[in-house]
Amino acid sequence: MSVRIAVGSHQECAVVTRALTMPQIRVPANDQDDCRTRELPLREALLHFAAHGLSAAERAREKAERCFFAGNRRDYLHWMEICRVLDRRMADFASRSSILDRR
Repeated sequence: MSVRIAVGSHQECAVVTRALTMPQIRVPANDQDDCRTRELPLREALLHFAAHGLSAAERAREKAERCFFAGNRRDYLHWMEICRVLDRRMADFASRSSILDRR
């Protein structure tokens, strides 16, 4: 069986050739200074998920509540952020349905 190729006009080939040979402008993916601070909650949430499985978000919310009522605001915000990474709806519900997360 023979193969037939239909070649377009010379102008079409020039456009394709130009598009394929033009150097691509590369933009760094992490061009912001705070990329490490944004990755930290995700990393900790993944470690927490590895330890607790599917109940990780609920456990993070419970830890946040304990920290809140103990008066430990820094740890409370930390655990709420982990809960928010794992289950945003649960964190939003916890902040709306109780006095938690009201600043």
